[in-house]
Amino acid sequence: MFRSVIISSLLIASAGLNIFPCMTATAQEPPANTHKEGFWQPVARLNSKSPITIQIINKASFAIDYGITDTKVKHPLIRAKQQLTLRNLNYPLQLVIYPDYNIAGSANFFLQYAVKLRDQVVEVTVEEADNANESHRALDIQETGAVYLY
Repeated sequence: MFRSVIISSLLIASAGLNIFPCMTATAQEPPANTHKEGFWQPVARLNSKSPITIQIINKASFAIDYGITDTKVKHPLIRAKQQLTLRNLNYPLQLVIYPDYNIAGSANFFLQYAVKLRDQVVEVTVEEADNANESHRALDIQETGAVYLY
């Protein structure tokens, strides 16, 4: 049964027919001049010829911890209402920020990041989010200098 459904679907698709006519995708002609390929767009861009500096500003009411792909970085907790600057980091770089696991109920805390670029410093302001839909988990800085939030 399942095999016949797959074969039928492949035959219909190879004939150029649409199985779900109500779900056809249409593109704007011509495309918008602001369109860029890909789903995710960068929130900032660094000059990739300079080392990375990240300033993490904790505006949450609890301590936060982080993980970073640059292994030479010391790893202190960032207390509530405190900040930390990480300097001379290498490309590419991934940074995850999360509530301190030693806090009871921290699995139910959500964080939201705001990113600003000031003189080649990536300023990441971390605040509490109301729910998981508003939260962020990772900052990704690619070799090109593009900065993404996930």
